[in-house]
Amino acid sequence: MTSVRNRSRLRKGEGEQLRREILAATRDLLAEKGSHDLVSIRDIAHRVGVSPPSIYLHFETKDQLTYAVCREAFEGFGARLLPILAGEGDALDRLRRVGEAYIRWGLDNAALYPVLFLGEPPESMEHEVMAGDPGLLVLAGLVALVRLGMDEGAIRGDSTPEATAWAMWAAVHGTVLLLSSKREWMQSHLAEADTPIGIPGVDELIETVIEAVFRAFSPADG
Repeated sequence: MTSVRNRSRLRKGEGEQLRREILAATRDLLAEKGSHDLVSIRDIAHRVGVSPPSIYLHFETKDQLTYAVCREAFEGFGARLLPILAGEGDALDRLRRVGEAYIRWGLDNAALYPVLFLGEPPESMEHEVMAGDPGLLVLAGLVALVRLGMDEGAIRGDSTPEATAWAMWAAVHGTVLLLSSKREWMQSHLAEADTPIGIPGVDELIETVIEAVFRAFSPADG
């Protein structure tokens, strides 16, 4: 049986440090196990080196703790993408840059990405939307930028801005999943196929996906 390493009583100011350690341990466990359903408070306490009741001094429920970790990750997501969406340059240039930034952020956070974008949220928080949610701000900014691109004549207007923005999101989202979760499998299996299939480099694939997306949505005479 494994045991929890004992920690001495916290001195003043160390409570915040413990909170950060709890968040870090939860983030690591979520990345390792791929779902908040597979992570227990006991797992987190063992990883940090405290007793389970110590966790509840900082977070009332596991759902609250999981949400805090995801919220922190989405803040990093927003910090990477929102300045591009709101920055200088024409709409098409910013959309290209935000598409590449999305993929690279996803690859930088590949272990946690499935938890953020694929897993079911904690039941108690399925309908909770906090003001200023970074993920929603990015999506709203993407729709607004697509609308601007349509107004500028750089993007076809035969679909709604919302449908076009979601299609662009689907392309970069799928690229993150392909590169982060299937690349090693493809490298080992496709090379052994009867007709070996080459695998593009990461930079080449990102550039090709971005170009393909914008060719698809460019005006016919563009």
